[in-house]
Amino acid sequence: MSKRVLSTLLVALLSGAGCAAILALGSPPQTRLVIPGGATLPTTCAVQEVYFKTAATVGLYACTATNTWTVVGSGGGGVGTVTHTGALTLSQLVIGNGSADLATLGAAGTTTTLLHGNVAGAPTFSAVDLANDVSGNLAVTHLNSGTNASLTTYWRGDGTWATPTPGGGGGGTVTNTGDLTLHALVLGNAGVDTTALGSLGTTTTLLHGNAAGAPSFGAVVTNDLAANAVTNAKLAAMASLTVKANLTGGPLAPTDVTLADLATAMGIVTVADPNANTLLGWDDTDGTVVTITLGAGLTYTHSTHTLSSPVPAQIAALEARIAALEAQVKK
Repeated sequence: MSKRVLSTLLVALLSGAGCAAILALGSPPQTRLVIPGGATLPTTCAVQEVYFKTAATVGLYACTATNTWTVVGSGGGGVGTVTHTGALTLSQLVIGNGSADLATLGAAGTTTTLLHGNVAGAPTFSAVDLANDVSGNLAVTHLNSGTNASLTTYWRGDGTWATPTPGGGGGGTVTNTGDLTLHALVLGNAGVDTTALGSLGTTTTLLHGNAAGAPSFGAVVTNDLAANAVTNAKLAAMASLTVKANLTGGPLAPTDVTLADLATAMGIVTVADPNANTLLGWDDTDGTVVTITLGAGLTYTHSTHTLSSPVPAQIAALEARIAALEAQVKK
């Protein structure tokens, strides 16, 4: 057999033209070459031998090394029998079902769905997902065919291209009355006009709203603070054992006042503890606290807050003794 005839054989086999064990070669047609074949490959082979396998992985095999078969053409000619699982529903796509089996996709889709691939299973029909299925920019011509689309129009919710109306929240040109002072706040001035606020404020003022006119800068006042807005944590730290007070007699800011200063302002006098035979009293003449020393024989009862003296009892005893003497004299 010439090299040209053998090449013709291999080309025919690889292209699917020769899918039988007996192939027509050369000219005239009656010259034929019989290729050995069967369901399984022989266990032994010599280099340059060929074999046609008719089951499982169908195709033409060549012995490329001793006892080593290598497939040189398979599947391309549609060799073998294909089975199917379930009915092949009319108009439905058919997909591979493993080995030599087929099955229908199971869904025909609709006129508004497309077939999406699936690396982990069968493809499925679904609507186009703009976020994931589409790349690049959607051409203007796909939005109402681009009718009235231009640099000065926008795509409106009702599916049309429209020109923005000034002052209606869209685009357009605004004017200004007076200079827009550097760093000044810009206010609406009715229609499509603007104007500068006219005051930059200071580092100690804040912008206050105004329902009847333009806002203005001003210091924070009591009315700006909500009730109970100032907490203890927002007050300045105070020295230990002091209170916030104003002891000046005038309307001034409070200061940290010691307890001693507060006691003095309230007329509270601190004195040393009196001893056992003294009491504290108040002198109305000069408005001071005085110490009163108890005389001999005087006793202060704490529970009743009373003073007592043995003198009355001694006088009574003396009067009784005198009375007794007078009685004796009369006898």
